[in-house]
Formats: sequence, structure tokens, C-alpha cells
Amino acid sequence: MLAYRHRERRRLLTMGMSDKKETIIVDEGMIKSTHHMNHQETSSHLRKIHHIRSTFESSLEANIQNSFGLLISLTQV
Repeated sequence: MLAYRHRERRRLLTMGMSDKKETIIVDEGMIKSTHHMNHQETSSHLRKIHHIRSTFESSLEANIQNSFGLLISLTQV
């Protein structure tokens, strides 16, 4: 059960982002067990995760808008 939970947690926390030929992976290596972290370390890790997630979401939104813009310009020709 513990091994399953660990795999599931890792699956849920793993997120890849490709931007300018860089790949950023958020996984267990970045998120340590909070039992071994003080409050400042925990806050720092959460800020890093939030920054990566918001960057990923912004990039995704920009790509979607660019795709729709291209689609609209192609249909107006």
C-alpha cells in the first residue's frame, strides 16, 4: 500500500514543461518529505512549485492563443 501511495503521489506531482529546449520536471526529488523540512524550506519548495506551475500554465495559454490566432488567419485567406 505504501509503495502504491508513493507511486501515485509521484505520478500526481510529476509535471514536465518544455520551454526554450529546457525540460523542468517536478517530482519527488524536488519535493522532500515535510517531516524533514522546516517551515522556511517547505515555503521555499512550495514557491518553486507554484512558479513552475504558473509558468507552465502561462506558456500553455499562450500556445493555445497562438494556435487559435493562426487558425483564424488561415481561415480568412
